[in-house]
Amino acid sequence: MSDLKPGTAAKLATTKHAHAGFAVDAWLANWGMIGLSNDNLQIGPDGKAVRVDVGGSLEYRPQGAKKVFGHEVAELASLRDPKVNAQAAAVFGGSRTRTSPPQSHASPRSATRTSGT
Repeated sequence: MSDLKPGTAAKLATTKHAHAGFAVDAWLANWGMIGLSNDNLQIGPDGKAVRVDVGGSLEYRPQGAKKVFGHEVAELASLRDPKVNAQAAAVFGGSRTRTSPPQSHASPRSATRTSGT
């Protein structure tokens, strides 16, 4: 991991494979996909984006508070909105990243609802 380097939002926005994972990050509600100081998405020695911290994914915030987590993937829009998530919007806000969540026979988020709720 020592070969990984953080990048500026502008650099991350143009890094190979950074946008490829956007729909999955949104589907997993990975609100911290970029990190407060652009440290959760880094650049590998091959110049490709590497996600190094997905602790903000799924139903709980990193500090343990529960998220509102429904069947609609609101993060497809909110992660591009600078009023909601300035760090993610700085990287993905102007992109034409594919916004379809991962395909499944189940509803988009039901695969993560394993707690029976």
